[in-house]
Amino acid sequence: MFSGIIEGVAVVKAVKHDKENLDLTLTCPFTNELQVAQSLAHNGVCLTITAIDGDQYTTTAMRETIERTNIGLLKEGSEVNVERSMPINGRLDGHIVQGHVDTTATCVSIDDANGSYIYTFKYEFNKEMASKGYFCVDKGSVTVNGVILTVC
Repeated sequence: MFSGIIEGVAVVKAVKHDKENLDLTLTCPFTNELQVAQSLAHNGVCLTITAIDGDQYTTTAMRETIERTNIGLLKEGSEVNVERSMPINGRLDGHIVQGHVDTTATCVSIDDANGSYIYTFKYEFNKEMASKGYFCVDKGSVTVNGVILTVC
């Protein structure tokens, strides 16, 4: 579980295609605190650390993740929002976010709201997914690249 409060920015150092999977090697401000098999949100996507070498770590995205997220668009030099999973005994500063992404959306407008901003997103409506409970609700939350936002 994650809070949707970004902890840092990782930089992609290498991208390797392995059949339908994508191995990403990155570095972030807290690489030295990470462990193999630990979950780490990358742009809101929960990925497991598979290797650590010095100040770099590697994680693997499977086909399902690549199809439902923007992870497949990453390349060497890309910046990625990262967040470690919440400790069970820690404060909940944001919302509860699983890191399991349902779809991607496109930002179609950004409007100034007197000190805040209103972002409007468009995504493909899928009747089958909606019938299973996958839809946005007023005052609900969504994450955009791992950043928690409230639906209004």
